[in-house]
Amino acid sequence: FQIRDHFLYVAANHDGVSKWDISQPENPVLLAEYIPDNTEEVAYDISFFGDSLFIAAGKKVVILNDSENQFLKIGEFHEFTGNGIICGGAVKDDLYAFVLGLGWRNDGVYLYDARTLNQISSFPQTFADPEDVIFGKSTQLLHVLGGTQSTTNPFSPSGYFYSLDISDPSSPQIVFADTIKGITGLAIASAMNGINENDTLYVATQAGLKSGDVFPNQTYVHLYDATDAENIRLLNYLPAGLWHFDVAKSGNRLFIASEWYGIKTLDISDLANPIDLGNTLTGGWNTDADAFGDLLITANEGNGFKLWDISDIKNPTLAAENHNGTFCHRIKFSADGNYIFAVYSTGKGLRVFETATLAQIDSLDELIGTGKMLLWEDRIFIKQKLLFGKEQLNIINVADPFSVEIERSEKMGINDMAIENGKLFLVNDDEILIYDISDNRFEQISAQNLPSSEKAKLVAVNRDTIFVCRENGSITELVRFLLQQSGVTFSLIEDGAVELGNGTPQALAADEFGCYLAYTKYGLIAMDKSFNGDFGYYQTGLDFKNFEDKFGVTSLFCKNGYIFLCEYFAQTSILANHDIFTDISEPQPIALVPQNFKLHPNPASENSVIEFSLSAATRLSIKIYNIRGQEIATLTEKFFSRGNHILPLKIHNLANGVYFIWFKSEKI
Repeated sequence: FQIRDHFLYVAANHDGVSKWDISQPENPVLLAEYIPDNTEEVAYDISFFGDSLFIAAGKKVVILNDSENQFLKIGEFHEFTGNGIICGGAVKDDLYAFVLGLGWRNDGVYLYDARTLNQISSFPQTFADPEDVIFGKSTQLLHVLGGTQSTTNPFSPSGYFYSLDISDPSSPQIVFADTIKGITGLAIASAMNGINENDTLYVATQAGLKSGDVFPNQTYVHLYDATDAENIRLLNYLPAGLWHFDVAKSGNRLFIASEWYGIKTLDISDLANPIDLGNTLTGGWNTDADAFGDLLITANEGNGFKLWDISDIKNPTLAAENHNGTFCHRIKFSADGNYIFAVYSTGKGLRVFETATLAQIDSLDELIGTGKMLLWEDRIFIKQKLLFGKEQLNIINVADPFSVEIERSEKMGINDMAIENGKLFLVNDDEILIYDISDNRFEQISAQNLPSSEKAKLVAVNRDTIFVCRENGSITELVRFLLQQSGVTFSLIEDGAVELGNGTPQALAADEFGCYLAYTKYGLIAMDKSFNGDFGYYQTGLDFKNFEDKFGVTSLFCKNGYIFLCEYFAQTSILANHDIFTDISEPQPIALVPQNFKLHPNPASENSVIEFSLSAATRLSIKIYNIRGQEIATLTEKFFSRGNHILPLKIHNLANGVYFIWFKSEKI
């Protein structure tokens, strides 16, 4: 984000750019928004050039005109289709600099003339994936937050910071470089954000250590002195707590966005001896959630967990929080809602709390795993990863919350599991298993072996309808099964399948309507039980820098008539798919450029015709998107005469459903 006068500009990944009036900080007012054209475009960083905003937009740089209450897209440049992400930039005088990372051979710094949009030069970077740039007080220096190599080489988690002499922008020269220490497999150092105050640079290094450190009991903001361009040097290490991502400064106070610690505040009146003034907790990564009546509980990793009042479902309010211990990954209410079961990845793996007070009343010393966690009556079922890729199902008896105990552990392959009506449905690469878990039993009542070419990855159940995501080579299908009973024998009867163009989702859930597929990269898709092509769509946080499922969807479940979606970065979304209100909505079509637009017949089954009028010779690009935001067809036509035109549109090869047509016109 950036602040200009009393306006706050926010780059929010796939949600685009927004402008807020913060003249009253306690009551910010939204003034303008720019929504990306499609899910491939993002907004990572904002730079100002007069009344224009230069947006580092992933695969290109987008230029927006900033008027008082609206953004107008006026252009784009450096658009490319290869590997890499444009994620940070800055403007100084007439020079625009940006970085491209995760692109292998394309990585580095690019310099453009901000007025003509002509590329002046580039500086390749081969060591790490750059994150951002900071201009020096004069335009002689450009400081590069060089990122980390760990995204491409886990055995070298070092960060990288360097400075370029750009007194001749056509030939940037490196004048200083610093390799920031990390620890292989544990502490990832990455120069990623920073500020420049009179050529003193405060650089957030994610988990950067002191050069002589062996174990990371503390990470540091690195402080550099660049007042002398010929003698840039490291001044000091400022304690940042745990993993940290950004810094801000006001007077003699430095504020550090520190993972799990929230905002760490330092008194830096004496830069050689900074004083830690403490932490302001702000949230935490969202790893799981559960609901009971008007209560919602969220697991927030290193921040513990939080209890929310959701009696007003649209406006949840924080009721209480517990920061007991570290690394809370899974969470569930007891069957009566009086207790909370929280699973941690550090000592005392299961901890029991009273809902009314959040006081801890019992615990298990054993680590029981942090995989999917389900509860049926008085027992917890949780997946635990073992060494060498093995898995185990742990069953915890919680009938007495003051004395919980491990009832049994079963070594078995587990890709996913679901519980419905006293039955545990479990899938792995080889089979679909059903267990009777009612009345404290654990008895296998059905097994369906899969062909060697197939793998069952996800399962969701509603009543007697079972949905399974099944992989067969490069093809992923959503398969519907019906559970049938004959005496004491149960069997699964395949009752339909549909191919999933986006591959296997990260999570699957089901309710009376149908099932929900949560993709980190594509959003949440609702599919009805009939598989007839009717979809609903909700845009989640989507992917972050193409990490796909690494930092995305963490949990998805249906309860009390709502859908609860947990995302690692984006917290918990509460959605509805009924007539009271709905947040599972269709994406809005983009405004049409041609005039007098007509599309008929609509709906159509074979062919359709587009009629429109043009005021000048025009190159017209047309793209067709399905309701999930996927581009499924594109064509470009040139029209050299003004007036009315007819363009046939062949749609006979499209599946039944709702589609959106996007236009872009360029004067020839």
